[in-house]
Amino acid sequence: MSISKTLLLALMLAYVTANAAEAFEPVFVGAAEPLRLALSKTLEPELVIIANATDGVNFDTVESAVKSRPALDGSLSSPGSNSIGAGFSHDSLTNGRGVWNGAYLELQHRFAPRTTIYSSIQQTSKFGLDDTQFMLGGYYPINSITLNVEGTYSGTHHVIAKDSFLASLQFPLSNGWLVTGGVKRSQYNQGPSTQEFGVLEWYYKEFRTALTLSNSQSLGENMVGKRLSLSRYYNDISFITFTVGEGREVDRSVGRKIFLDTRSIGLNGRHWFNPAWAVNWAVTEGKEGRAYNHTGVSLGLRHNF
Repeated sequence: MSISKTLLLALMLAYVTANAAEAFEPVFVGAAEPLRLALSKTLEPELVIIANATDGVNFDTVESAVKSRPALDGSLSSPGSNSIGAGFSHDSLTNGRGVWNGAYLELQHRFAPRTTIYSSIQQTSKFGLDDTQFMLGGYYPINSITLNVEGTYSGTHHVIAKDSFLASLQFPLSNGWLVTGGVKRSQYNQGPSTQEFGVLEWYYKEFRTALTLSNSQSLGENMVGKRLSLSRYYNDISFITFTVGEGREVDRSVGRKIFLDTRSIGLNGRHWFNPAWAVNWAVTEGKEGRAYNHTGVSLGLRHNF
């Protein structure tokens, strides 16, 4: 390993250590619930989750990024494969804010390497308000670049966005490095939100490190978010990921702007029992400024056929 790569990995791990303790600071009673400015779909914390798999792990790009890794299971990497998944999430909030509950059903079809279409329906209940969201997206190769487009729609949109559109391009570099850049546009009840994001990933042997930076514009304000993930793969395709993140949100539901500094920490993974069945899981802890903390768990089942 070169000195520059070793130094970068050391800096990222130092960032994890420094922010993990801050994520559990006590929270005081605050005002209104925040406007959600995140990229996430089915899992908390909601800072930045880019792709269609847990923590943005796309097996197509993993395979192309690290040629030295063992080949992925045939049923996962062969064209024409399908997968279906379902799961639920539950979060407990402090300061008398109740609980969040969610459930999802997702479908995916893989036409060829880096050519995939996916969709999902998600039901959430937050702060006593129920929302349903539909999502459709896909990956498409442009030479060595991978294009990802994704759209969502909600007919209820009490808490979540009414609609959103995401587009990103992923560029493979050398020695296991990948870089992704994209933008997401969302329409909330309080107004539009635009988020630009960039992801730098590095795969080395059985490890993956990813640093995500985002810049959001909402209600006339500009906010920056950061997310750092460290993953370890085992049995070629199963993985466990540790993530920390921080950002800022703005809300205007009480007639004036309220800013909330957010922090999150989580552990999630996917374990394949055999080529056909896998379980997804996650445990998370989040801080929404001085308003409340939330502690969550999620569990899902995935089947390839």
